Amino acid sequence: MKKSLFFHLLATCLLFLMPIYALADEQIIVRAKIADEPPINHPKIDPEGDRAPARPIFISISAEYGVSIPAVDKDDVLSYSIYDEDGMMLASFTDDIEFASTLLSSNGTLEIRIHLDDYTLCGWLEL
Repeated sequence: MKKSLFFHLLATCLLFLMPIYALADEQIIVRAKIADEPPINHPKIDPEGDRAPARPIFISISAEYGVSIPAVDKDDVLSYSIYDEDGMMLASFTDDIEFASTLLSSNGTLEIRIHLDDYTLCGWLEL
């Protein structure tokens, strides 16, 4: 029983350490984070300038349904961008379905950036 519980917990921990995992051929989940740093007087920074690391945001991307981000309305997204591993922009879209289709038909190590009014979400994936 303890051995089974240990392996279950280990598998769960490893799952959350992975930057990306595939659910199916047409849908992926990307672990993202907010790219822009908060201003120095941000209320969540303690007097020494430290703060707890941000909780990861899991973004679902599928060719059929587009991009789904928890607690973010699609209308709030300004653009979706795809970058190569050297930081060169490969494509930028305002439509999430077009972005998802292009991303899922790509290969290699890519960075995605989802631009909103106040911040940018970024995440890496290998296809």
